Amino acid sequence: MRRALLALLLLSHASAAHAETRYMVGVDTTWDLQGTSPRLQLVSVDVATDKLQHLMAGALIAWVLSMAGYTPTTVLAGTATMGALKEFRDLGVVPGIGNGHVEFSDFAWTTLGGVAFLGVQAVLVHPQTLGTPAPSR
Repeated sequence: MRRALLALLLLSHASAAHAETRYMVGVDTTWDLQGTSPRLQLVSVDVATDKLQHLMAGALIAWVLSMAGYTPTTVLAGTATMGALKEFRDLGVVPGIGNGHVEFSDFAWTTLGGVAFLGVQAVLVHPQTLGTPAPSR
């Protein structure tokens, strides 16, 4: 697969005819024929609605843990743990709870939501992470 999704730029709503699909837009890199320089272009990928819900839940969990004062490592571990616990619930070990349908991609999207939140937070709170000098106070 030649495409590498580098950054989330936009989440847009699908039309009513495609109620179960949303579109995630990102940046794709391809290399020229000589392989010397990358070419960036916008691409879209179809993503199921439940995966975007997992992404947003992961970002929300990361936000809550971050606001509580936890370190980024702990925030990421907490987000991954919550995603794993949700999938464990879906396993159906406890009668009446869960549907017996576990998806690793749900866990991955929840964790990705935490990673995306931490990335945005790092850029907004610490702009020097982009290589620009921090404003003097």
